[in-house]
Amino acid sequence: MDLEPKRCSPHGLRKAAARLLAEAECTTHQIASITGHKTLSEVERYTRAVELKRLAKEAIIKIS
Repeated sequence: MDLEPKRCSPHGLRKAAARLLAEAECTTHQIASITGHKTLSEVERYTRAVELKRLAKEAIIKIS
């Protein structure tokens, strides 16, 4: 992953922070309090992939 300052934007860093927090199992409210998002739907948009991955893992465990 390329983290040169010229390639990092505030928006991208905020989105990455939201995803990392979601991967750490923080709630949408906790994530919003850190990232400063005004609506939970914004947080959910950025963290949906993490949530789907977690749900898929839980489903596989249930049928194992």
